[in-house]
Amino acid sequence: MASGEEVSYDPNERIGALSEAAARVEIDASIIPSRYFRSGQEIIRMARVYLEEKDYETAYILYMKYNILFVDKLPTHPDYKSTSKEELMLSRKNLKEAIQVAETLKPILRKKYEHEQQVWLEKQKIDNERRERERAALSEKQKQEEDRKR
Repeated sequence: MASGEEVSYDPNERIGALSEAAARVEIDASIIPSRYFRSGQEIIRMARVYLEEKDYETAYILYMKYNILFVDKLPTHPDYKSTSKEELMLSRKNLKEAIQVAETLKPILRKKYEHEQQVWLEKQKIDNERRERERAALSEKQKQEEDRKR
C-alpha cells in the first residue's frame, strides 16, 4: 500500500484486496490467444512454486489471476474460437486446479489474517493502555506542580 493509506487488518478486506490484485488482468485483441495460453502455463507454474514455498498470498493471487483470465477475459478475445483443442483441454485442466487450490487457500489465508488481526488488536489495546497511563501520569504531575505553586 502507498504511504499514507491505512492498513486494514480485517480478514475479509485483505482477501478482497488479493482478489482485486488478481483481477488486474486485461487482454489485448492484437495478441494471439496462444500467447495467453503460454502465459497461463507460466502463471500455473509460478503459482505451484509459491504454493510449495508456502507463499499463500502470491499463490492465491496467481491462481485467481488464471481463473479470471481463462473464465472471464480470454473467451471475449476475437480469435478465441481459433484456439486449438489441446490448448483448451490443458487450460480446462489447469482451471480445475486453479479453482480448487484457490478455494483451499482462502480459508488458510482467512485463518492467518484472523490471527494477525487478533495480534494487532491486542497490540492496539496495550498501546492504548500505555498512552492512557502516560496521560494520567502527566496529568497528575501537572496537578502536583499547580498545587505546589499555590
